[in-house]
Amino acid sequence: MLRTFRFLGVALGLAVWPGPRMAALRAQEPYAPTLMAELRAASRMIPGEPPQSLHYLRYAESTFPTSALLEGGSGVSMTASFAVFQIRYRDSWIMVDAGHDKEVDRSFAGQSGHRYRDDRFETVQRALRDASLILVTHEHHDHVAGVVRSAFPDEVVPKTVLTRAQLQALQRRPAIPSIRLTPEASRRYRIIDYELLFPIAPGVVLLQAPGHTAGSQFVYVRLASGREAIFVGDVVYAAAGIGTRRQKPEGMSGELGEDRASLQQQIDWLYDAMTRDGVALIPSHDDSWLAALGRRGVITDGLALTR
Repeated sequence: MLRTFRFLGVALGLAVWPGPRMAALRAQEPYAPTLMAELRAASRMIPGEPPQSLHYLRYAESTFPTSALLEGGSGVSMTASFAVFQIRYRDSWIMVDAGHDKEVDRSFAGQSGHRYRDDRFETVQRALRDASLILVTHEHHDHVAGVVRSAFPDEVVPKTVLTRAQLQALQRRPAIPSIRLTPEASRRYRIIDYELLFPIAPGVVLLQAPGHTAGSQFVYVRLASGREAIFVGDVVYAAAGIGTRRQKPEGMSGELGEDRASLQQQIDWLYDAMTRDGVALIPSHDDSWLAALGRRGVITDGLALTR
């Protein structure tokens, strides 16, 4: 079914792609068997050369027993990384998530083995300043504070896209008070409203995924090489949760206010996307999984910031 996009703010129209009026692809129901075909079709809706590569930069990390992050997990320790991601085109890039600054990092200081790298976050801010577009997988502070609290708001905020659900959460119930958006500040962001799929750039499609938060979304990418990947945000903390179809521990999920039924549907669909369709899945916080994706050539450790 086709439906015209509704824009709540400034219409998109950046240097990488034109800003035409477009139609949204909408599956009969969320995560229906046709969804992968819908995503692939949507990734070709905006003319232009697809992206060339994917990159990430870890700027902080903590250590947890796997059992703390995965239902039924073991006591073996795993590193939970805090990272930002880059979709690199030939002469420009899109950032996925914005990280968090040192002051916000105080909320993580009590975690085991926690380390924050100021120099790497400076690189994150440079990447955000020079990006053509900034996307946010969800509205938690470790994903959005780098924009909301940026030292360069005039350069970063106007090219940051938020969904209406993300905006409402940041206005009414932010994860921490210091990322609350006032109505005046909100007007500077590019606000979009879509039902299921939103082609945002050549080869890049947003996919609604409420569950971890009300404003959670996935970012599907089809590279020029034909490789496919999905940035899945915090649908799981440990990537093994997708391979075993398990969520976060129920207590943690309750504290986060997650919708476990929706998350299970998403995890089951992602499992099929990975095992049946060969799509690479990129969760935000599993450091060993990101390293493994790097060894496979899916994503590169380090941002490419030269135009």
